[in-house]
Amino acid sequence: MAKTLLYTPNRLRWADSGTSRTLALFWTHTTEGTVESALKRGAWTADTQQEEGDLVGYLQVFLYLQLLDFMTTVVGLRMGGHEVSPFVHWLTTMGPTAGVALSKLVAFALGGICIWYRKERVICWVNYFFAALVVWNLAQIMKVLV
Repeated sequence: MAKTLLYTPNRLRWADSGTSRTLALFWTHTTEGTVESALKRGAWTADTQQEEGDLVGYLQVFLYLQLLDFMTTVVGLRMGGHEVSPFVHWLTTMGPTAGVALSKLVAFALGGICIWYRKERVICWVNYFFAALVVWNLAQIMKVLV
């Protein structure tokens, strides 16, 4: 029995002997046909294309948050604050800007390792952490200014 493609919004489903399962494929045509004919026509794109688009967004946010963290940390240190992280505090013995810059290089290296091992979700969760960290840095700067 031929497997029948059924168009549903943003997903491709196929029915085989009365059961229906969702495939991780995106349908680009609205016509129905068999799985084999769809594969021959190239009528679908793999889920990885959407994941790559998501990864680009996660990486952009990651880079922006690293830049914001660098800037807010350096400003905070120059205003008389101190670094709470023991690792970054140890790096700042070389100088505040150099130490924070080195910690950002470590962060970029760890981000690269996550990409290499296809752990994009880690970058997504790390973005939440750094967003909170930037807000914390800004709050500390505002306490000094007010």
